[in-house]
Amino acid sequence: MNAILLQGCSTIPMASYLKALGILRLVTEQLDPQARGSWRDDGFVLYTDRSKQELEAFLLNDYKPTPVLAPWNGGSGFYPGDNKDGFDPLRKSEAPRFQVLRESIEQIQQLLRASGLNSKPDAAAKEPLLRQLRNELNEASLAWLDAALMLTSEGPKYPPLLGTGGNDGRLDFTNNFLKQLTSLFVPATGAPTAQACATLPGALYATPVLLSGKGVIGQFSPGNAGGPNSSTGYEGSAQVNGWDFVLMLEGALLFAASVTRRQESDQSGQLSYPFTVRLSGSGAGSTAIADEKNARAEIWLPIWRQAAGLAELKAILSEGRATLGRRVCRDGLDFARAAAQLGIDRGIAAFQRYAFVMRSGKAYLATPLSEFQVRRTPEAELLNDLEKHHWLPRLRGLARDKSATASLTSTVQTLENALFDLTRRPGAPAMQNALIRIGELALWQSRHHKGRESMPVLPQLSGKWLTSADDRSDSYRLAAALAGLGTGGSLPMRAHLYPLEHGYKHFKLNQTGKSADCAWQQGRLTARLYNILQRRLLSCSKAEDQHLFSGATPADLAAVHALLCDPAMDTAITQLLPAMALLEKPFSLPERQTETPPLPLAYRLLKPLFCDPQQLRHAGLISADQQLALPREIPRLLAANRPGRALEMAIRQLRIAGLELPALVPDTTGLDSQRLLAALLVPISNRALRHLTNNTFKVVTSRLENA
Repeated sequence: MNAILLQGCSTIPMASYLKALGILRLVTEQLDPQARGSWRDDGFVLYTDRSKQELEAFLLNDYKPTPVLAPWNGGSGFYPGDNKDGFDPLRKSEAPRFQVLRESIEQIQQLLRASGLNSKPDAAAKEPLLRQLRNELNEASLAWLDAALMLTSEGPKYPPLLGTGGNDGRLDFTNNFLKQLTSLFVPATGAPTAQACATLPGALYATPVLLSGKGVIGQFSPGNAGGPNSSTGYEGSAQVNGWDFVLMLEGALLFAASVTRRQESDQSGQLSYPFTVRLSGSGAGSTAIADEKNARAEIWLPIWRQAAGLAELKAILSEGRATLGRRVCRDGLDFARAAAQLGIDRGIAAFQRYAFVMRSGKAYLATPLSEFQVRRTPEAELLNDLEKHHWLPRLRGLARDKSATASLTSTVQTLENALFDLTRRPGAPAMQNALIRIGELALWQSRHHKGRESMPVLPQLSGKWLTSADDRSDSYRLAAALAGLGTGGSLPMRAHLYPLEHGYKHFKLNQTGKSADCAWQQGRLTARLYNILQRRLLSCSKAEDQHLFSGATPADLAAVHALLCDPAMDTAITQLLPAMALLEKPFSLPERQTETPPLPLAYRLLKPLFCDPQQLRHAGLISADQQLALPREIPRLLAANRPGRALEMAIRQLRIAGLELPALVPDTTGLDSQRLLAALLVPISNRALRHLTNNTFKVVTSRLENA
């Protein structure tokens, strides 16, 4: 079997992609039934028993065009006043290769005469004509009708791939198809023209050829549509290789629409077209949410690397609906989330995403957006968490409301871009980027009445986010530790970021937008954490909460040291914390194999005062009947940059508890006591606390031995 590389058939532009499908279909149906095809980076590979020369001879001498006719359109060639440059010569042709096309034209003309139609049908006459055509046309003609439109109980529906029933504005695809045929073949005899022979290598192998410049390819190849800057002059004319246009439409016939009922509240029949959804203006630099209003749709064209035959390709296209759970994908973001599972199940290696957007005035162009590689992406499945309580759909709806602010629309698009990236390039950086955007919008939701009203419940993230986003950096470990503060108690960290209803274990927002415990205000990280500490001291002392300083995701001492020394990480912690506080059940992360630099003596002396009793007992610092309370004055002194006075009070408190302290008094010269206070609030593990106190308090060893 020969492997013929068709470098003229690439995945971009759409015309080239469809051309490859057209060649595979025609070769299989008219030349070699066993032909197969697959995509490579440098083009489409046709596997066939025929040689390269035989393929070219088939197209030039034996190819029989499919009837691509649209009598429901004005300009189709069937009515007075239509351009008939291609229509009449082919209608009158007696060449064998045009027999099926000629018979279809004659059949349609008889139907039009019987219906009394001698001009383009108006809206009232169009649907009856379409139904009559659907019932009476021969099978060859039905292939185009089914690709160009679909009859439903609500009237005809038009798939975006072929415009509005086979035309794009004033450009009728079918009439141009007939004109291109007459440029490639002599109508009377069916023999190939000199132009056909000269331009075929360009269509098949991307060989440079001289084009006549006649014809229009329309939305399928924006680069050949003509217009400003499309040539060496100021303005260029449209250029098209007739083979490109003809084979492109032959390939488009493989996309046939069907009516399905979506498993949603809307039970009306809706048009289902292979791999086609509403445009999502995110996920590509060439579109924005603003483009969605006037866009027709977007389509995800499958790319497969293993050789497949025509029957397999038809099966892929006939099943080309993606679902998320039990619902059909609505738009591009939905499709991106479902693409991995859809592609793997059907042997698809990638998808080339196209958008039918309005460009160059009011013309629609098939704009290539990006290629999505298909792979198992467990991280993408975590996006299902954003569907709980319809959080993501409602948020996206708010951003597209006509009253939405530009700031909200932009922020939501940033989130959508992050989610697109997560489906394409999974990993800790993409996960963290998504977390940051989720946190931004959760804060917006909690601080705006419209957000709280439309989305009364915050997003609830599973614990898998915690490990999937872990890049083992100091900033991430610190954000995770702070987010897990108070887990298991009555006052989790998220209560300080969001105005929650009573019962902080839940995620429901207080509709007033106010909460005494909500202390996450503007300012530096150290100032925000001081406000949160003050709130915790007040609230937890009333409730006798035993989880004032403990957390489900403790940080290691290396991360604490980094926080004390590196203010540059504050931004990352501030960005990550709002979303990480939304984890439902946080837990400890795997330990890092890092060397812990010596921590300042001031931190080691103060840390026991910023630990819960249970942790202190586990470290052997206090007995079962002892307490080691934190004097309220110490945080205030540290926040006021008076570390010396704060340490004096701490040492006195520790000695009262019976702890033997080193004689050395900490040197606080140059100490940033506000950063020290922030570091003290970060939960550490029992093991880390024991390591810390073993090197600081002499009493630890004897107490552990007696325990």
